[in-house]
Amino acid sequence: MSSALIAISIFGLQLSLTGAVLGFTSANSILRPGFLLLIATSPYLQFPYLEDIHYAPLRGALGAACIYTVIIYIDVVLLNNFTFEAGGPTSTSGGLTPIEPKQFKRCPKDSGLLREALQRLRFGLNISTQGRFPATRWPVKNIPPFSRSKPDYVPGKGRFQIQTALKIVIGFTLLALLGFAPNSGDNSTVFSSEKVALLTRLDSVSREDMVTRTGSVLGYWTVQYIIHVTIHGLFAVVTIISGVSEVKAWPPVFGSIQDAYSIRRYWGLFAGAAVASRIS
Repeated sequence: MSSALIAISIFGLQLSLTGAVLGFTSANSILRPGFLLLIATSPYLQFPYLEDIHYAPLRGALGAACIYTVIIYIDVVLLNNFTFEAGGPTSTSGGLTPIEPKQFKRCPKDSGLLREALQRLRFGLNISTQGRFPATRWPVKNIPPFSRSKPDYVPGKGRFQIQTALKIVIGFTLLALLGFAPNSGDNSTVFSSEKVALLTRLDSVSREDMVTRTGSVLGYWTVQYIIHVTIHGLFAVVTIISGVSEVKAWPPVFGSIQDAYSIRRYWGLFAGAAVASRIS
């Protein structure tokens, strides 16, 4: 089995375990803090296999996904104590308004064990794959709408899946092309220790230095943007097809670049909601 497949499997098991704990345990269950050890050690188990993945964007995406799932687990499982019965948080420790016990939902007695188990698992996986919680009572601030001109617009299921599938194909294609791009030079020379400082050697900064630094920064953030959009789309398509979530739970991951004309607005309106966490 390839290292990439093992790394993906570890992340999949970590995400599935988070969903199972959310769906099948009570808020005060001792299993919740107990399973944190397995969730938190997943990145360490994954790390040796990440080192063998030569394609940097895939390596970074898998590593970040595993670490982010640990944050999600602490947030929704341990702090806010999301439960299936409540359909949301039951504690104020995470800063959210909890569901009152009288509002807890009950599965019909004739629903059957299998149907109830599937409902519980669906709930757990839905919460596990949501870092922003749109279409709920607890969304993070400044989640971008599907349409700037119609903030309440939600596309149809078929239209959304076609558009998102196209974005996924374009994203993976661009990442593949960037992965095969030739190296611009010897990194040990271009980024040597004597060239790290910039302001103290302005008189000796070359054009190559400026081009390399600017290109490196733009290249890094471009790749991060493509990875975020592609992975977001992949999760959206899979969870919608499987019935875990709905289209309204997957608004755009980034806002409009037109709003990013200052650092504050960049993080607040363009990129902030993409990486927002309940533990910020």
